[in-house]
Amino acid sequence: MHPHDVGFPAPPPARSAYPALVGDLWSLAGGGPVAEAAGLVAVSEGLAEVLRWAAAGQDADETASVWLEQLRWAAALGVETESGAPTPPPSWWEGDVAEALAASGAGPRLELPGLRRALALAQLQYPGRNELGDLDDAAFMDRLVPLAVHPRDSPAHLGQLAVNLTCLTHGHPEALATGMVWALLLRACAVRAEEPRDAAGAASDPREAASTPRETPGAAPEVPHAPLEVPSPARALARGLDDVRELLT
Repeated sequence: MHPHDVGFPAPPPARSAYPALVGDLWSLAGGGPVAEAAGLVAVSEGLAEVLRWAAAGQDADETASVWLEQLRWAAALGVETESGAPTPPPSWWEGDVAEALAASGAGPRLELPGLRRALALAQLQYPGRNELGDLDDAAFMDRLVPLAVHPRDSPAHLGQLAVNLTCLTHGHPEALATGMVWALLLRACAVRAEEPRDAAGAASDPREAASTPRETPGAAPEVPHAPLEVPSPARALARGLDDVRELLT
């Protein structure tokens, strides 16, 4: 954690609403063409693998773990990787992607040649060493959705991870900056939506109670302002994707 890094908690999995929150986010982000939706699976599986290693007491590199799943993504789409690229053993989801592509009659989207080029690279891409500096479209946005519920509470860690995962397929500085801001925004919306609410439906916040003005005897009671509407994570994701895609294209 950086010296001035502040807590940025993830939505707590113990809450009863947590599965529905994750389901909404994944359904929306994975609702596009199969070839692109598979990227969401790749990121989710890569991060889940890191958690499995952590549960066993072992550290693992999150970016490298996601990259290995990205190579499986390439295999599922029939993209031939460059010579020298690792060949991870097949995973459970590769066959599902291939079957879904066959059922839909669609192949990897030819209108996304940059994504096909990125998936074929034999070397792990990093912000400081990247062959994809010309790619700045919005195809990476859906893949970053899992970071909204990433268990680390460090915004510095989350922001850097978002940049690292973005540059696996998009190396343009605008794409990298957008990926970081997008991940932090999603996290903020997800956490806000999961906060406990009082009987009136407003989020419970002790700071709000401390700042509530007290009534003065003989004075007309103040009318409290209506709480600001907090968009659900699904609505925030839909709006954000539309806005960012419009900007980047």
